[in-house]
Amino acid sequence: MHDEGLNLFIPSFKVDVTRDVDVIEEVLRIYGYNNIEILPEVRASLGYTSKPDPDKVRRIISEYLSAYGFF
Repeated sequence: MHDEGLNLFIPSFKVDVTRDVDVIEEVLRIYGYNNIEILPEVRASLGYTSKPDPDKVRRIISEYLSAYGFF
């Protein structure tokens, strides 16, 4: 039994390509996302979370720090 693999040389200007999934993304980008068949069995859902109110976050942090003796 022997290992199979693929040796890749990443250009130095591609600083965002650091993991195997980054290489896959680059291949898909070059091949074309629209050329990838998506099977009907694939299901996905996205969730949405609103951004926190900055004033509320500031108040909570202020109260937390005050409780520990900070001014």
